[in-house]
Amino acid sequence: MDEEKYLVLIVDRDDDIGRKTRYKTPILGRDNVIEVAQEFALVDPEDSDLNAIYAAIKLYDELTSEGKDVEIAILCGTESTDRSADEKIERELLEVLRITGAKGVYLVSDGAEDEYIIPIITSYVPIKSLRRVVIKQAPNIETTYYVIKKFIEDEKIQKKFILPLAIFFLAYGALMLLGKSSYALATSLLIISIYALIKIYKLESYLARFLFLVKERFSAGGLQVIFNTIALVILLAGTLQAIGVAITFTPNNVTPFAKYASVIAGLKALTWWLYLAYLMIFLGRIVETIVNERRLELDPLISSLTNSLVLVLVIFAILSATHVAFTTNPENAVFSAVTSNDFILYISIAIFIVVMRYIIERMTRHPAKVK
Repeated sequence: MDEEKYLVLIVDRDDDIGRKTRYKTPILGRDNVIEVAQEFALVDPEDSDLNAIYAAIKLYDELTSEGKDVEIAILCGTESTDRSADEKIERELLEVLRITGAKGVYLVSDGAEDEYIIPIITSYVPIKSLRRVVIKQAPNIETTYYVIKKFIEDEKIQKKFILPLAIFFLAYGALMLLGKSSYALATSLLIISIYALIKIYKLESYLARFLFLVKERFSAGGLQVIFNTIALVILLAGTLQAIGVAITFTPNNVTPFAKYASVIAGLKALTWWLYLAYLMIFLGRIVETIVNERRLELDPLISSLTNSLVLVLVIFAILSATHVAFTTNPENAVFSAVTSNDFILYISIAIFIVVMRYIIERMTRHPAKVK
């Protein structure tokens, strides 16, 4: 009888077993593995991991009948199938090796994805044999329709392939319906590119953490999150419009600075969107203060609103003047800029707001005495 201890190992890298049953890995021992297989079969009898489990049990029985000292175990990774999945499998492997003292592994796999962990296993213990389980299909169901249907219904395939296609066609179709056919293809490709970058640089965990924090804030009654989200949408819409304005802008006059006029035009278009986003965030603070503290101080509120409005008016006036200067002959640029209608209008409004605020504050602090 072989004196060395061996381990029949089933690895589920994407954690189908952990997500679909009540068992936590590592799972050790024939009886425990059979219990997991039975429960898994009742939940999802068509999953290929189920066939791998039963194939591993069969191999375990064969090795036992040959007189080998063997144990059987199931290891699971995580749904994300990234570095965290491999690290979890490595931790579970070390735990099982410590318990069993196995000196070799018989690995049973249902596909190439689970075999990514082979280097991890071989760094601790040699693999005596690798068995890939291929599911046999009856001829009457080996049709194109069945293959496509199973392909579409697979949750992993949906997330990795069908989701980006759905996003592409959704964006393309929506823009076509809105009469923006010239932007449809470019926008759709941009969305798919962003999705691809997220997948390539594995940013899903950061997005998931952000969504979890948003969910926590919603659960805790964080009204500010709602307004911040709306502000973000406004900012994105404003940015897209500003880019569109900058791209399509054509100056009337050819001057040395005309090429910069399109940038100024985009910034002018973005200014009021930025202010609207700021107002949405500011409104969220007001609503949350009223809900949580049951009070509202008007003086700081009015002060913040007037200060921000004056700042935006001045910025818009400066951008308008700069825009005029860039599109006017150099000898008249400064004069044309400071006498332009937009510059005079917005600077006048800003001055009026500042003067009125000063008068109101003086009247409030020093009310007229009645004789």
